[in-house]
Amino acid sequence: MHPSHFLILGAQESNLKRELSLSREASEWLFSKHFWGGLNQKYQTIFSQYEEDTLDHNLTNIVAESLQLLISELDDEVEAEVRFRYGWNEKKESLYCVLSRKTLIEEISGLENLMVEASKLNSDVYCQL
Repeated sequence: MHPSHFLILGAQESNLKRELSLSREASEWLFSKHFWGGLNQKYQTIFSQYEEDTLDHNLTNIVAESLQLLISELDDEVEAEVRFRYGWNEKKESLYCVLSRKTLIEEISGLENLMVEASKLNSDVYCQL
């Protein structure tokens, strides 16, 4: 697991939050939900774990809307923590991550807000996943 970083390209306003980092747990959670894979399949993008790419400005609003759906799902949960499988060890036993649902919502909301701002500016977003 490692963090993901996002940067709105070409944003000139000094008061605009141009960049965001997701914790390694939140980043891994998006992959466990097949968020980027679903985007790749639907829009012929190539976002892969441990890779860098640029999200076209035409997709930033779509990504924001998709993130909002994930946030709504998290809001509907009753458990205080989110648990998900993120890999396997050398014995092929599942590895799990547990994190606060509230913290995850805050992080994913931050990414959603960044995508909304990029959409308003018609700016691409550099993504280091």
